[in-house]
Amino acid sequence: MTFDSDAFIERFFRAFNNLDPGAIAAMMCDDAILETSFGAEAWGTRVVGREAVRAFYVDMFARIPDARWDELRRIVCPSHIVVESLATGTPRDGTRFETTICDVRTLRYGQIAAKRSYRRTSAV
Repeated sequence: MTFDSDAFIERFFRAFNNLDPGAIAAMMCDDAILETSFGAEAWGTRVVGREAVRAFYVDMFARIPDARWDELRRIVCPSHIVVESLATGTPRDGTRFETTICDVRTLRYGQIAAKRSYRRTSAV
């Protein structure tokens, strides 16, 4: 069976926009690496393992209950998917945000082995 990258990407956005950590984690490898676009380290915040990824998104969606991602464009290769999207939301204790995100997703056997996110920021 051929990997359907378009269906995979659409399923991934659906899981995110439904704020469904279980569905997101189900698309990840057991040893998946998630690197967010925010955090103290150069790579942002790093989370390793399917269950840790699920727990990360449980927490994030509790903090940003109206989070949403809308795809702008994509590039698909056999082992990688690059997706640009517009991320929006309002943290419970903060101000509404709107930012462009670029995800580089490394694939292994039809699952995400690594998801590395990058975003534009207005900080200098």
